[in-house]
Amino acid sequence: LELVAKLRTDVACTPATADRRCVEIVSNKDIRVHKKDADPIKNDTFETFQLHSVLPLESNPNQEYGHILMNRIEQLQERKNLLLLTYGQYRSGKSHALFGKNYRSINEQGLLPRAVQHLLCMVSKLNADGDREFTVAMRVLRIYNDRVFDALNANADVRIVDKKNMNGQITCTTNTQITTITRIEDFERTISTISSVDTQHSASALSHFVYTLYLQCQNKHQTTNGDTIKLGPKCIYSQAHFVEIASSDKLTALQQKSQTLYCSSPRRNALKSQTTIRKFLHRTLESLITVFSFVHQNKNNNNYISYRNNKLTHIVKDCLTDCAAANVVLLLTIIPTDKHLQETLKTLHFGEQILYSQKRKQKNDKSDQ
Repeated sequence: LELVAKLRTDVACTPATADRRCVEIVSNKDIRVHKKDADPIKNDTFETFQLHSVLPLESNPNQEYGHILMNRIEQLQERKNLLLLTYGQYRSGKSHALFGKNYRSINEQGLLPRAVQHLLCMVSKLNADGDREFTVAMRVLRIYNDRVFDALNANADVRIVDKKNMNGQITCTTNTQITTITRIEDFERTISTISSVDTQHSASALSHFVYTLYLQCQNKHQTTNGDTIKLGPKCIYSQAHFVEIASSDKLTALQQKSQTLYCSSPRRNALKSQTTIRKFLHRTLESLITVFSFVHQNKNNNNYISYRNNKLTHIVKDCLTDCAAANVVLLLTIIPTDKHLQETLKTLHFGEQILYSQKRKQKNDKSDQ
């Protein structure tokens, strides 16, 4: 697990206003959050968080991709899966980190379109020689209030099932169709489809999105005359999950704009729906912390881990069951101003809890030795 922080840099901050910058990058691994109206006597004027890395403010999308994903995408051809979790408050830059300012522009693309291009180049090299045919495919799921939807087909009835992959491991899949990506234009068309489907649901802002890239392979079989090559059935060779985790402060922001959530009935029903959604969002964070803690504690035995308690952990369980066989990155997006101080602390504390479960396991292993 690697914990990475990214600060939103386009926020207007001036010392003369109440909305001043409260986050300081101490080093490439440390962030210091200065608390507003803190008591200096209690010595709690600031809080320091230690991460694996903090992206520089002046870094461009290409440098960010090289730092976070380049080597990990390459390892997909070694059957090492990838899970990238993005979490932060509303409008902190989660979607911007994944898609960039303009996913159709090479210089402005985010992590996901760059990963697609990287995979397509990698597949073309793999297919140049060898007895296998590799392809890239994509699936997009939306999780809202413990229900799973196909982001490419609003009318699809999505069911989650567990099945064995080509390595004999139990992995999660759905009955939804996956889209084959042969060119970057296919990816752009897929993203456009997601945008058009989401406009039908005002609750999309309160949903978790799981963008999954599949590296598929088929074995080549040569006929007896040696002229033509028949391809065997497709199977998933490895996969990369890009997850955008919704935050509960989105609900507050939407309430202030007087937007309805699936429910345009009386106020009592609307408030009940909002309470249910808030519990769903908090339960996702709790499930992630619990699963990461159990995974690290039960690394060397077969104790049961309840992935199915949450739809998100169930879908990405293939990257959680064996941490040694997968790359896991948690990208925290932050708005570094006093106005968003509480949400910034909440985001960093969430990352700290995920990281602490791993450090605690490593500490216990050393003490046992």
